[in-house]
Amino acid sequence: MRATGSFSAKANCVRRRYEYLFPTSGLGEDELDNEKVVQDRIARFNNILSRYLGSHLFHNFTDKMKGDDPTAQRYILECTCSESFTIENTSFVKVSLVGQSFVLHQVRKMVGLALQVFWSRLPPETLDLFMSPEKELQTPTAPALGLLLSECFFIFYNRRFQKELRKPIALDHFREVAEDFKRSRIYNVIASEEARTSSMKKWISLLPEGIPLDTGTIIGEVEMLSNAKREAEDRRKRRLESLYPVFEDLDLVFQIQDLAELEQRKNTVMQVKQTFDREFGYSPSSIVRVPGSVVMIGDWLELLELPCIGFALPDGVFTAVAKSSDSENVRVNHSHEELADAVLRRNGCRMASAQDSTKVEWSRTFSLGWQCGVTGKGMRPKTLPAARVMIGGELGARDNELGADSAYLLAGLLTFMDLHAWKIPRLEMAKMCFGWEKQGRGSATGLMKYLCSLEGKHNQLLLASITPKLSTLNVKLP
Repeated sequence: MRATGSFSAKANCVRRRYEYLFPTSGLGEDELDNEKVVQDRIARFNNILSRYLGSHLFHNFTDKMKGDDPTAQRYILECTCSESFTIENTSFVKVSLVGQSFVLHQVRKMVGLALQVFWSRLPPETLDLFMSPEKELQTPTAPALGLLLSECFFIFYNRRFQKELRKPIALDHFREVAEDFKRSRIYNVIASEEARTSSMKKWISLLPEGIPLDTGTIIGEVEMLSNAKREAEDRRKRRLESLYPVFEDLDLVFQIQDLAELEQRKNTVMQVKQTFDREFGYSPSSIVRVPGSVVMIGDWLELLELPCIGFALPDGVFTAVAKSSDSENVRVNHSHEELADAVLRRNGCRMASAQDSTKVEWSRTFSLGWQCGVTGKGMRPKTLPAARVMIGGELGARDNELGADSAYLLAGLLTFMDLHAWKIPRLEMAKMCFGWEKQGRGSATGLMKYLCSLEGKHNQLLLASITPKLSTLNVKLP
């Protein structure tokens, strides 16, 4: 098998497979002839090994390394224990590990800790404790006998030099020969040496001294770590929920129990999409919906920093959008026949129109929303792509008492954000729009209108508190 002159087995290797062999008695010396018992033990051991999969910190699996050392981060793609097999009349199992790279002693310590957890009947999550950056713990090291480097992967090298290579540098071409060689020349030596020294049996007898923590302490630490992970995951989910969501399932978008109403809403989406296809000759990349809103208590009271109550409406504004390469502007068409289309410059400013001003008044607030996005993202107009937008929906452009102004402004901002894959928290988005009102460039509808459209949910009241900081709460209606 030929390679290029620049080939380096060490530098070009992107993954390595290690094997670790040990007698099946390492998982329990009794009932070795009972196949079901042995399989159950292997299954439990595999459940422990699976905790290693993914990217983790392995500072406790080598020498002189701290949890804040970035080189301790390693990625494990495979970590499994095989079914039992026989070598020289002795039953063995094999742990196979595939990773991008390994630190010194990592494989032996990974197997050693997994066996410690297995014999101590600790929860598999114990491994997470040893891979957490805050912990510096002593990890048991399994005997050196049984460890071998089984395979190297040169995936990117083969892909880069596929024209120069007659065959890819890989074990696949002679895997059967390699397996026969391991069994006849390596596995037999491991089995013979294990029979002579009983290294695994002696090592397991010393396992209680392997981890300097009692079982109760470890379980307590694992529970604390699990709680911390759950809290971090909850914070992550809340952060994601605070961004304006993108759904693939329309049922999740509308959250409507009435099937007739849900079907009507889906038809509206399809009408907007079909109109976009017909007008522009291609499909939109995404569709944005902004519901209308009604403020029950507190319209403009947010200026006095008093609580407000409102709700989002079932009716709303829909926009379908896609980038365009055949124009330098943003063309915005409205599906309602009584309303005229509009053209925006890339920075969001409206271009002059010969149409009746009442027919293009809707585009004023949509244009302001687009400009708000351009300013907020800090993009230069020359770098902005041209786009095609189709507007539709159940909310009339003149239904200002139902939040039409704020809905159109938000539609402009959200359409711009979706087109540029930009997300910010919804509360920040509402404050951004309201900030334009203070500068005399908004729709003069108040912060609460934006909050209702962004934070409101179907058939729920929205309670908004301005002090000590802006916060919202949805309350289900009875």
